[in-house]
Amino acid sequence: MSNKLFTFHKIVAGCEEGSRKAWEAFLADYTPIVFQLSDVYFGFSPQKQNDFWRDAVAQLSANNFDTLKRFEHQAEREFLMDLRDFLLEEGAEKLDPALDSAETPRPTPEAVLGLLKGLPLLDQEVLFFKLCGYSDATIEKILVTTPAVAQKDPRVVGAAEDDQVRLAGGLGRGPADRPEGKN
Repeated sequence: MSNKLFTFHKIVAGCEEGSRKAWEAFLADYTPIVFQLSDVYFGFSPQKQNDFWRDAVAQLSANNFDTLKRFEHQAEREFLMDLRDFLLEEGAEKLDPALDSAETPRPTPEAVLGLLKGLPLLDQEVLFFKLCGYSDATIEKILVTTPAVAQKDPRVVGAAEDDQVRLAGGLGRGPADRPEGKN
């Protein structure tokens, strides 16, 4: 059977059943992706790249394909994200810690500010929270402002009105130029 006749779902299901043809299709489809990922993230030599992929496939197929079965199967995109995460974890363990650069200087506040220059304020705030160690879920809770809160809190309402005034001023319209009832 040609690889073109194997769909993503059939390949994964066949791999989980131990089908040789499915594994051949899996290797044909995903080996180039894995090698590219390895080049980008790890810089392995061709031999080490082959060893890495062989070890990863062995891990995927170990214990009745338990690791492979934990991957998302709804769509190939989600499967590829799980595969990428798995490979990054496996590859990180194979990196030589002696090659880490101990000479890398810590970024200075001025350098970070230089990188943030020109970014929207919201992006700057999110980066600040990430650098402080907050999780994505916590950041979302911090930054969410419900309409009820915005209506009750005079600081939020006042800030929104100030933004409207600045925007109107930038467009050549001031508060006096607003239509009746829009003050």
